Amino acid sequence: IEIPAVIDDMKVKEIADGAFSDCDCAKSITIPDKITRIGAHAFYNNFSLEEVNISENSSLKEIGSSAFRRCQKLMEIHVPFDTIVNDRAFKESPTIVKKYPRKNENQVVNYGN
Repeated sequence: IEIPAVIDDMKVKEIADGAFSDCDCAKSITIPDKITRIGAHAFYNNFSLEEVNISENSSLKEIGSSAFRRCQKLMEIHVPFDTIVNDRAFKESPTIVKKYPRKNENQVVNYGN
């Protein structure tokens, strides 16, 4: 599923609560950069979902409660550093949430002494 950035000349800013709940209709989903919120239960119980693509340039600010609950095949997801992820967003899912580094932040890596 590729969620459109515009529908009927209106910008899509969020994925509504329960939008794809019990859908089990997609293995992969691409979230447009302008989406700021993924609502509660948005992809709840989607047993086929294996991949969610969110770019590091995304405007995503929040992932709601149980948004990806019971997505048994979703092993890993990357989100922007400042995204707030509800404690229950990935309940009953094996998903590891990784955050992209902050934009414009120098990264220091230690390689020994």
